[in-house]
Amino acid sequence: MKLNHDCIRAVLLELEDRLSLNGLLLPNDLEAFNSYQKFGEDEFIYCLDKLIEAGFLVGYIQRLDDSIYTYSVSSITWNGHEYLDTIRDNKV
Repeated sequence: MKLNHDCIRAVLLELEDRLSLNGLLLPNDLEAFNSYQKFGEDEFIYCLDKLIEAGFLVGYIQRLDDSIYTYSVSSITWNGHEYLDTIRDNKV
């Protein structure tokens, strides 16, 4: 699957707006995101997976029998905030 950088930007911007200090966003919360609606479930979750893998998000994606079982995000890391600052402008 190809990484969609527009989706990455949209997801990070929405997470920045919606996460609280002690927050935890679960599937129902994340599925209400505009970026989830715009890019679709597969692309949205793939972006979350890659952002977690890169160390930009604290969260997890749990798989069961080769499919996504559940997922959550609790925060954006320091590196995630720095990365977001470099891609905040959609011209980048």
